[in-house]
Amino acid sequence: MNLLTLTETQGRLRLGKVRIWQLTASGELPSVKIGKRRLIDEADLARFIDAHREGNGEVGGNSGAGEVIETSPAPGRRAIGSRHVQR
Repeated sequence: MNLLTLTETQGRLRLGKVRIWQLTASGELPSVKIGKRRLIDEADLARFIDAHREGNGEVGGNSGAGEVIETSPAPGRRAIGSRHVQR
């Protein structure tokens, strides 16, 4: 088992920090928490990539291109359009 940091995972997927956090928080990209560190098993990352290959016959197999993610504003904030504004 080879565990990767979120920064290493970002580099391999060429995605931003926020998107990696969204994927791990939703469970779409499995992770383990050891102490304060969140780590990704390299085998889970490979399965995630395989599941998102184009032409694999699965729904959503476009690696997130053009995907819209609905989020709720943090406590004390209200949503305005696609931004969250502090009250």
